[in-house]
Amino acid sequence: MHTLKSLEELQLTTGSITAILPKILADFVEQEARRARYGRQLLRENRQLVATKGRSVHLPVRGSISAVRVSEAYTPTEQNVSWSATEVTPFKIGTQLYITQESIDGTEVDVINGSIEEAAISLAVREDDEIFNELLGRQPDPTPSAGIWTWVERTDSFTGDGGTKKFTLSLGKPVIQMSTVTVAAAPTTAFKVDYYEGKVEFTSAPASGAAIVIKSWYSKRTRYATANTDKSLKYEDLVAAKTAFRANKLEGDVCVMNPDEYADLLNTDKFFDVSKYGSRETILNGEVGQAAGWKIIVSLAIPSGTVLYLDTRRAGWYVLKRNVDVKRKESQETDSYKFFFYYEFAPKVTDANAVYISVNHAANADATL
Repeated sequence: MHTLKSLEELQLTTGSITAILPKILADFVEQEARRARYGRQLLRENRQLVATKGRSVHLPVRGSISAVRVSEAYTPTEQNVSWSATEVTPFKIGTQLYITQESIDGTEVDVINGSIEEAAISLAVREDDEIFNELLGRQPDPTPSAGIWTWVERTDSFTGDGGTKKFTLSLGKPVIQMSTVTVAAAPTTAFKVDYYEGKVEFTSAPASGAAIVIKSWYSKRTRYATANTDKSLKYEDLVAAKTAFRANKLEGDVCVMNPDEYADLLNTDKFFDVSKYGSRETILNGEVGQAAGWKIIVSLAIPSGTVLYLDTRRAGWYVLKRNVDVKRKESQETDSYKFFFYYEFAPKVTDANAVYISVNHAANADATL
C-alpha cells in the first residue's frame, strides 16, 4: 500500500516542499497507474523518444519470405525480406485535480492521498481506452473540439416507409458497438443487429416518413474470428480464433473481453481460473484465467459483444515520449491547490495479421439477417 504522508505538508510553502512535490507525485501516480493498466503490457515498448527532441518515430514493418524443397545441386530462388516503415507520433493525455484547503482540514480521510489515487486511475483508464481503440481499429477516428479529443460515433440516417424493417449501415462491417438508435426521435432497443455485416432489423417496420438515426462504431481491422450464432461467447469461439491464428502461422496468446463475455465463459467447464495457476505461472494485469490456450483478460475498454484476440509478440508497439509529468499550482486567492498530470505516448498496430476480432456475441446479435 503506497502512501503520500509527505503530501500532508502541502500547506507549508517552503522552497524544499515546492521542489520535491512534483517528483513525489509523479512517482506515486506511476505506481498506482501501473496496477490499473492492462493494455500497455500487450504491446512491445519503444522509448526512443524519451528525453529527446523528436516528435515521432518510424517503426519497422517486416515482410516475409518462403522456403522450398530443392533437389541435389539446385539452389532456392533468391529472396529479399521487404521492409517498410510506419510513422508514429505520440499524443498527450492529462487530467487536472483541484483540492481546497478546507477539504484537507475538514475531513479525517486522507483527501490528498485518495484524490491522487483517483487521478492515477483516470490516467490508466484513458491510456487503456486509447490502446484498445487502436487494437480494435475503432472508427471513426477521434476528433478535437476546444482542444479535447473525443471518439464520435458514425451516424447513419434513413427514412421509414412503413414496410421496410432491415437497413444496412454504410461502412459498418464489422460493427463493434451500437451507440444509440432512434425512430422519430424516440430511442428504441427493439431491433437486432448482424455486427459482421452491419445490418439492423427492427421488430416492427418504422412508420412512413419516420426519421431513423443509427449511431455506431465500426472496425477497420481485416481479420475476423467467426462467432457462433448463439448470441454469447462459447468455448468453440476461442478454439476457432486459435485455429485462425495457426492458419496464418501465428501464435495467438491473449484474448481480451468485456465482463459480459467473461460471464458467458464462466458457464463452460473448460475455463481454467487464475486462482488455480501454479506459482511459476506469469500472470498479466487483469488476467482472470485461461481457455483454449488463451490468456484471458477482462476489461471495460472492450465493448460488450466484441472479443479481441492478439499475438502480442507481433501485434504492435507502445511508443512512449514522456513519462508521467506533474505540475503544481497554488492559488492563494482561493486557498486551494491545482495539480496537472500529463504524459505522452501512442499505440500502433504494425502487423494487422496478429490482431483478430469477433463480434455477434451481444444479446441483440443475429447473424442470419
